Amino acid sequence: MRIRYILGLVVVLFGITACSFFENKNKTDWELHLLKGKVAVCVDSVFNAKEVDGQLAQGDLLEFKKKVFSKEGYVTEKFFFKADSTLIIHFEVNRDKLDFVKELAGYNNAQRLILRIIPRYDEEGNVVEEKIFDMNGSLMETVQCEFERGFLSRAKIWDNKGVHVRTSEYENDKTGLPIIYREYSHITKSDDCCLATDRDPLDVKVINLDDKLSLDFSQEFKYEYDGYGNWLKRECYIDGKLVRVIVRSLTYFSN
Repeated sequence: MRIRYILGLVVVLFGITACSFFENKNKTDWELHLLKGKVAVCVDSVFNAKEVDGQLAQGDLLEFKKKVFSKEGYVTEKFFFKADSTLIIHFEVNRDKLDFVKELAGYNNAQRLILRIIPRYDEEGNVVEEKIFDMNGSLMETVQCEFERGFLSRAKIWDNKGVHVRTSEYENDKTGLPIIYREYSHITKSDDCCLATDRDPLDVKVINLDDKLSLDFSQEFKYEYDGYGNWLKRECYIDGKLVRVIVRSLTYFSN
């Protein structure tokens, strides 16, 4: 349970938040995903770590996701799969003539529409609102985002009845990496605060203000790269212990 909780914080610290589907309409998705070269398809396979001959190594496949890009560098489709290749959800990205996202449509493995996400941007191209609708067109959730220095600083979430249910706040360093993350539930009145310092390894401290639970761990990543400078393998270590491995497969457009 502790490892699952920590890995959830790893996701938060690396920017996978509400508003993460669209980010900024003035940048290509290659730029937003830090991809170099003209990537056509990106597949990320997530593995756990297991003991092999007395040492922790890449273990079993847990899940994988696939992103398909246009020749202009924008995501056109996203697929999320279980380890057995069962489709969890397939997103189609609908754009206008300027390649700005108008709608994200999500389909299940029977290709039935199950949700729609519609973004709204500010003048600087940041997503300031996302409305999420179900298969019947009913509003499920509204996310409003605020930015400072071009980085996400606050995300507020309302349910379908307009009740403010959750707020996430971020204090970022000059590179955009969150150094303080706070999650506040307006329903349970719980308040979690995560503080991160340094970068390699990242020192993370977690404080739960309800039950005084405190975690203090070191997070580190090791990479292998291709000739373009894109990583093909990323190992995640918590307190020096391997916990996750992501293996990436990249296909490039021909020149």
